Formats: sequence, structure tokens, C-alpha cells
Amino acid sequence: MVGQVLGHYHIDAKVGEGQFAVLYKARDIRLDRTVAVKVLKENSLQPDTTWGRLLREARMASILNHPNICILYDIGEDQDINYIVLEFVEGKTLRAILDSGPLPVQHAFHFGIQIAEATAYTHGAGILHRDLKCANIMVTPRGRIKLVDFGLSKLVEEERRKEGKASDSSAQEIGWLVGTLPYLAPELLHGEKATTQSGVWSLGVVLFEMLTGELPFSGQSPFELGMDIMTGTMKLLPMTIPAGLRAITQRCLARDKEDRYYSAVEVLNHLQSEYTTFQIRAVLANHPSSQNQWSRAGWLRSLLSRIGWVFLGN
Repeated sequence: MVGQVLGHYHIDAKVGEGQFAVLYKARDIRLDRTVAVKVLKENSLQPDTTWGRLLREARMASILNHPNICILYDIGEDQDINYIVLEFVEGKTLRAILDSGPLPVQHAFHFGIQIAEATAYTHGAGILHRDLKCANIMVTPRGRIKLVDFGLSKLVEEERRKEGKASDSSAQEIGWLVGTLPYLAPELLHGEKATTQSGVWSLGVVLFEMLTGELPFSGQSPFELGMDIMTGTMKLLPMTIPAGLRAITQRCLARDKEDRYYSAVEVLNHLQSEYTTFQIRAVLANHPSSQNQWSRAGWLRSLLSRIGWVFLGN
């Protein structure tokens, strides 16, 4: 495939491969820009189903317009090869970054707020990602988060229309469960439908991983892992993590939905509030009361410059 031309895209290099598709770095010949081209694997056992997944990803991505979500450019077919064209995101997956260990609290806040913003936006657009995980989160060299791979996503209204009817056969590509097991909410393992609250659970798993470098639940087999998610005790978060951030993560991972955040918007608001508190404490720690010669105006300007990006964008 490398060196070939699909439509008006010159395939430059292979950058990744999944169960159903291969991702390439390519050059848009017409616009002279770098793009990502996702191509259906030739040896797919269910080509129609897999192409349906790529079409679903294209459909969902076309609805969304957010700085923390990968942009869809095009979709096409050439030489009997189906493909979609996406924004090429420089950087690493969050999963690759966490292979080196947990993040500093500052970075966990910075990334967590962006992930919550993107998740809240998709929920507001009526879309459930259904496969939010560290491997589907890209981090650019400048620290910008990009959610990728909407191949398992669903429109909430579409899901409601299907109630009482046969289940969507395209979901059978990974069995009756849709998503990645370590990130699935317990109610999904009990056979319930995905909701915004199951998305909040996945967000909580990502927060937990960023803070500890580990998953909140474990097991030697998929069955044991599933049982631990449904009935086990969540691993403890280190006491060195700010209490407010620990509380947010724990509430995202509340097994009882009555105790869990209802929406990603709630998570976002609490993360922003706790980050502001974290920044204020950092400023006070760096400028103790013994240094009162520093003017109040100067202290306030420094404080606002440290926390203002949360509200003005980053």
C-alpha cells in the first residue's frame, strides 16, 4: 500500500494497525497537506460489517467539530479499497505515554479537563463514543488532546429508535459487548444499554490510569476482570493526589449509578473547580505569608495568569 495513490491521497507510511483497519500517513495531493488514511484490511472476515464500522466512524466524526476531536476530511473508494481520511495527529497515544508511569498531577488535570470537554461535547451532540480509552486518546507535542476512533460510537436518538427491536448486527463484531473490557461500566456487563453515565465511567478509568499508571480493577482473565468490575473493590488512589481529584475519580467510578456523575459536563465543572483550587494552593505555597512585601496586585495578577487558561481555553 505504501507508495500507492488512493483517490488523490499518496500513501507515505504505515503508522498503525487494528483488528479491522490499517492507518497510514498520507499526502493530500490536491491541497498539499498531511492526512491520515484509514483503510479496511483486505483479510477482514466480515468486510461488510467492518466497512459499516468505518462508515459509522465517518458519520459520527462529520457531525463533530471540536478542537479535542480528530477531524474527518473525506471518505472514498478506489481500486475496490474503502477508506476514510482524517486529520493526521502528531504525537503519542495516552496509552504509550502512561507506559512510562503515572502523570504528574498538573498534567493529569490538564489532560483530564480536555478529555472531559471533548466527552461532554460528544454527549451534547447526542453521541456516545462507547470506546473511550487511553489508546484512543492522542496527545500532541504541545499537550493538546485529540479523541480518535469513533467506529463504535452511537447516536443516542438512533439507539432509542432501536429499543424494542432486534439489536444492531454491526455490534456483533466484538460480541454482545461493545467496547474494551477494562473501560466498560458494570451495568454494561449486566446487559444494560450504554448511556452518558457509562461514558462517565470510562472517563473515570482514564483519570485513574493517568494518576496511578494502573487500571482501577484487574483480573488474570477476562472473566476475572469482569467480575472485579462488577463486584470487586477498586484499587486505592495514592494519598499524595489532591483529595478533590481523588473524589472526582472515585465518583466517576461509583458502581451504583445513583452515586455516579450523571454527565461529563458535571465531571468537567468539578475538574475545572478543583484545578483552580490546586493552582491557588501552588501559588500560596510558592509565596508564603512571610513574603508580604510582594504587592497584592502583583499576587493577583500572577494568580490569574496561572489559572485563567482553564476558563479561556488552552
